Amino acid sequence: MGQGIDRHLLALRILAMKEHMSPALFAHPVFARFNDFQLSTSQIAYPVVEFVGFGPPTVQSYGVCYMCCLPDRLVVLVGSRRSHPSKNADRMTRAVHQAFRDVRRLVQDSASQKDSRL
Repeated sequence: MGQGIDRHLLALRILAMKEHMSPALFAHPVFARFNDFQLSTSQIAYPVVEFVGFGPPTVQSYGVCYMCCLPDRLVVLVGSRRSHPSKNADRMTRAVHQAFRDVRRLVQDSASQKDSRL
């Protein structure tokens, strides 16, 4: 996965539905499993967008939208469905923020250790 193949398959599925076609691929159990994402992400690459959002594609998943094109901040929006008991967007958001803090600390520690060796 990665590289957006799911989006291409979604487009083909929508086109097939519009043409009242039912390709066997979309009824196959492997296809259903392939589309059972726990985490689905989308990047917004344009800094002129004032609001970002990306909903979870399934009931049991998270949808995470992020924007990293701004010079002074990284914007992340986490969404989940309230109807799923084990998914909690607030908890996931806190975990993502903690991961960012951890990575920043690692980078800063690495930079300071490199400077101390000079």
